[in-house]
Amino acid sequence: MKILAIVFCLFFNFSNACPVPVFASSESEFAKVTDGTILFKTSDTDLVLSSNIYFEIPDGYFVTIITKITSSVTKVKYGNFTGFVKSEKIKKVSGLPQNPTLKNVTFSIKDSASTQLRILPSTEEHSTTLQILPSGTKNIEYIGKVNGEIPPSGRSNIWYFCMYSPDSDPVSVYFGYVYSEKCENLPEIPKNHEFENELISTQPTNIEDEYIYLNGTVKTILIIIISLPILIIFLLLLFANKQNKSILQKPQILHKKDKKQTQNNQNTPNFPTYDFDDEDLL
Repeated sequence: MKILAIVFCLFFNFSNACPVPVFASSESEFAKVTDGTILFKTSDTDLVLSSNIYFEIPDGYFVTIITKITSSVTKVKYGNFTGFVKSEKIKKVSGLPQNPTLKNVTFSIKDSASTQLRILPSTEEHSTTLQILPSGTKNIEYIGKVNGEIPPSGRSNIWYFCMYSPDSDPVSVYFGYVYSEKCENLPEIPKNHEFENELISTQPTNIEDEYIYLNGTVKTILIIIISLPILIIFLLLLFANKQNKSILQKPQILHKKDKKQTQNNQNTPNFPTYDFDDEDLL
């Protein structure tokens, strides 16, 4: 049993010192979005509120898969934004897209009035204002759209999520929402047709690390599975060793028994014996 204890101690110490890795791809995994895919700020993709939504990703473009949160939610990155999507809305692709995100699509602010770039698609609070967009402002880069609040003077609930760099400070970059009815000159958003015939089912994996370390429960089960054959072999060897010892000890037991019988015979008193003739009996 001492040998068995030593074997298990060495095995468990080794397993703790060297966690079992599951290899993950070091390359980015891309998934193509379907129409109406929303990029959420949190993993609660059932909370369809403007405060929990970045924007709707343009149809046919691609997200980089980070990890699968649940069977229905996947953590992804689109351009500069990391968020969450419903897994059913994306389809993993096997290659590298040439144009993963929408780029170089711009619009302008109408000449009739200035408007605001806001942190939320709402005009309820002035604190949501990031920048004033003067009338006639051009080259505002479109990223996506979102359903937000309908302002008192508006008819639509569509807001544009965009990137804006002021002419007076081109180094600064602002991301925010602009009410669509204040905008003009937005062209039709081109759909990305890459990999349309090569879609495969989405099976996102964690690519943040080169290795994914198994949790304690899984590792314990693996250790038990690996250790079981070792234990069986050890017990078989132990049993065989005992059998050999038993066979070797039997002659010794017999020898001891014979020796004891001899000693008993020596302790029995010996009486003299005589040979008689028939004549002596008369």
